[in-house]
Amino acid sequence: MKKFTSSIFLIASFLMSQSQSCFDFASVPPVAYGDNVLYPAGSVILSSNDIDIIKPSETFGIFPMEGFDILSVDSTGIYFVNQLDIDVSNVPYSCKELSFELFYNGIAVDGDTVSFGHFALPPLPYVGAGFTVDTVAANSYIITGTFDVIHVFGSTSILSNLCVNECATGGCFQFPNSTTGPYSDNTLYPAGSVILSSNDIDIIKPSESFGIFPMEGFDVVSVDSTGIYFVNQLDIDVSNVPYSCKELSFELFYNGIAVDGDTVSFGYFALPPLPYAGAGFTVDTVAANSYIITGTFDVIHVFGSTSILSNLCVSPCNTTEISEERLTNNAKVYPNPSSGLLMISDIPDQARVMIYDVSGVLLYDRSSNAGKLQVDLTNQKSGTYIIRVSSKSKIYHTKWIKY
Repeated sequence: MKKFTSSIFLIASFLMSQSQSCFDFASVPPVAYGDNVLYPAGSVILSSNDIDIIKPSETFGIFPMEGFDILSVDSTGIYFVNQLDIDVSNVPYSCKELSFELFYNGIAVDGDTVSFGHFALPPLPYVGAGFTVDTVAANSYIITGTFDVIHVFGSTSILSNLCVNECATGGCFQFPNSTTGPYSDNTLYPAGSVILSSNDIDIIKPSESFGIFPMEGFDVVSVDSTGIYFVNQLDIDVSNVPYSCKELSFELFYNGIAVDGDTVSFGYFALPPLPYAGAGFTVDTVAANSYIITGTFDVIHVFGSTSILSNLCVSPCNTTEISEERLTNNAKVYPNPSSGLLMISDIPDQARVMIYDVSGVLLYDRSSNAGKLQVDLTNQKSGTYIIRVSSKSKIYHTKWIKY
């Protein structure tokens, strides 16, 4: 098995742009699904958003289908005895990300048995033929890849929070389980040598003259599936990534960084106030030692002393991303709250104004050179909305509430 790097700590902080479809478990009256005449194997029990929940064949799994029944279905999920199939073959994209909560059962993906029950899970992540199974919390699973059917088997169980979306564009750096080296040898590995490469990202031994520490003493202490442990400096080159506007996220301990030659900080204890806006890029944090760089850039230079680089991922810029940690009040909105007629002022020249609901759906998008805009959102329901004002390399957010 190889490590599946999903960068969950970032995902939890953002509302992602990929269109997500969740199963609508509607309350239904009790039905005799245990009757194999009325509901033979293969019957679709429930269907929603291109996902079918099916009564599977009697021969699959460690428990025979005898005794199968649906105890209840309501808006939260389905409470059943024995087995189920979750069929996503009709979902309109090949690479899928399926998430769900499941209590006290085992699962198989396209016939590959991942586990026989809640208490017999293999070490996760589990990597199968074209798919990966991982957990994001107790009893919460996420399956990513090119698959069609999830078979659920066990005893009495609950299936809930069933959602599917397209695989995120981009990729995470796959750190190998070992390193070759010795990278400290400047003859074998001169400045500019690519040390590791994965998913269009190159980790490079940089020139000796850059940064506040010279390259003398550079070495890679270790590399394993979690990251790279090194002394001195590194370059992270994303110039080969096939899109111009990038979002690079990573964890970095006790070091400084520069973006395309613009020194953002000289070390962990000397960070400027974040977010930091440079020429065409923005640097921000999502947690302690966790960074996100967004914009049109090519090389991140890392300098300092002994350090660890991990959870390195890149994806296209996400115009619908909303970070509560980056909400500011540079753009003024009034009245706030209001019934839906609002004025946005203090808008920079050549700015783009976008309004999203809290689920990340774009409701309004307009360019402005007037400094202010009047917007009519009276047809929207009550709640909190995010207003994003984007001008060159700077991005401002503010909240507006409709009563």
